[in-house]
Amino acid sequence: MAARLKCRNFGCDQEFTEDDGQECRYHSGEPFFHDAYKGWTCCQQKSTDFTTFLSFKGCKTGFHSSVEPKAKTLSQKTVPKPPTTTPTVQPITAQDDVFEWKPVLVRETKSVADFPADKTVEKRPKVCRKCGRAEASIGTTECVYHSGKCIFHETLKYWTCCPHKKFTDFDDFEAFTGCQSDPKHEMSVIEAKVREDWFQTSDSIHIVLYGVKCARSDNSKVKSNGKQLEVDFRNAENDSIYAKTWTLNGGSVRPEESVVVCERTKAEIRLRKRIQKQWIQL
Repeated sequence: MAARLKCRNFGCDQEFTEDDGQECRYHSGEPFFHDAYKGWTCCQQKSTDFTTFLSFKGCKTGFHSSVEPKAKTLSQKTVPKPPTTTPTVQPITAQDDVFEWKPVLVRETKSVADFPADKTVEKRPKVCRKCGRAEASIGTTECVYHSGKCIFHETLKYWTCCPHKKFTDFDDFEAFTGCQSDPKHEMSVIEAKVREDWFQTSDSIHIVLYGVKCARSDNSKVKSNGKQLEVDFRNAENDSIYAKTWTLNGGSVRPEESVVVCERTKAEIRLRKRIQKQWIQL
């Protein structure tokens, strides 16, 4: 009787004989463990529960193997063989460095879609984006604001739009009347407290925003030009709950192949890398 061997393919671990012809179902990628998640790089299956992670069925089929698969990490790089002939050098044009802004697909999970719309909206007060006044105190008054940024240097406090007026007392600084006016206020809810985390697989960058609760896909907008990323997550009442712009220093991405998933307690941005290499920073 032929000796029974144990299959070494990732996710299989079944026993087999070399002549039984039994099909092997395995994972072609590697397991990853990050921020309580456990998953596979080949099929993006992941879970916070280790038992669930072990139960994920393989995404590939083939033959059993008793040979331990070689470990491939994100830090390994394949060294190309030198060409046998002199390659034709393509001229670099200015267009190669220009990326077009494109929308990123935003979708929501079933748990968000099925949740009553009136319960997905957190009752947070609204303030004006420009003057900072609360909605309850505005009434019919116009918006008076500073168009510049506030600067705190040593003991001085001032606005970049009004550099001639500097203060040492904070109450006097806050009472300083704005230099611009607008008949309309730009109201928005106070942004949620969000904890940001990111990790990567061989072909994707994942940005997880914990605290972006029940953002709706129809109202939220995400776009990227490959080197920058802009997000504006909105609730069922179309109020902005979190907005931010990133400059991607680690590399560039393909927005048309990326996706954003809105869940009950978080939002996850999955960006497809333009080049499959390890990013040392976001």
